[in-house]
Amino acid sequence: MSLQTARIVWFGYIVAACLFISVAHLLRPNPDRVLAASLKWIFTGIAAADLLILGNLRRAMLEKSQEKLQRGETTQAQASCSVAQMLGFATCMSVVLFGFVLKILGAAPTWFSAIFYFIGIGLLILWSPRPYPATCHLLREPAALYSPKPARAFSWSLAVSARPHQEESPCTT
Repeated sequence: MSLQTARIVWFGYIVAACLFISVAHLLRPNPDRVLAASLKWIFTGIAAADLLILGNLRRAMLEKSQEKLQRGETTQAQASCSVAQMLGFATCMSVVLFGFVLKILGAAPTWFSAIFYFIGIGLLILWSPRPYPATCHLLREPAALYSPKPARAFSWSLAVSARPHQEESPCTT
């Protein structure tokens, strides 16, 4: 997947999250106090586990794409990077959907479901598609996948290259 395609998909996730939030707040369900007492904490635990497990899986996939690229497996590196980005988008959307379901069922007040919305959209913005140092040329130049030459190194901007003693992480999260 190219960087432009990843950004289009990412923007679609942001728009979908905003639509879910607006629908949840346009509907005014009757809160069920018995349901609210247990369901909101169950959903909070599931969302936290979702973020921890899938966030770490996303990071591991980005690191694997780095390793594959260093071995010269550019096609597999691009595929791994694309899957990691899509996994990150889906993870963020699942957190927004937990807040949506809580609000629709009336199991949580607005401020409680807003926590889910802010975390989900905040992570969507934080995990926005950008060229990672190791795989940026794969995302910008799909033709590099079919080149028999080894992968080229990433060239940093002047602001980063002005600090030669600091090492940047190849896979930022």
